[in-house]
Amino acid sequence: MTALGVEFLVPISLAVDGLVAVTSLAGGIATAVQLRGIDCGNYNAALYYNSLLNGGVVNVGGQIRSALTQHEIQSRCSADKANTAFMFLGFVVAVVVLGLSFQSFRRAK
Repeated sequence: MTALGVEFLVPISLAVDGLVAVTSLAGGIATAVQLRGIDCGNYNAALYYNSLLNGGVVNVGGQIRSALTQHEIQSRCSADKANTAFMFLGFVVAVVVLGLSFQSFRRAK
């Protein structure tokens, strides 16, 4: 948005805004798919075996154990759900900024 005053920087600004929109959407979708509607308050197998949340699992004497505690996994779950929401919000903001920047650029010509 700051590059709109300098004409030769406008295409770069539009490209960066587009890249931010695409990566925010891709990150939000990827995280949402990994979380698959998991309830962070209910500690269960879905939460324990989720590779995004458990910090990795190891086989110790035939038992699969997570590297993190129950509280840490639930905390990661809450943080990841918030991050997903912010990624989708970032996508919306980036698309709005991209649209406004494009309109402003077209009017200035």
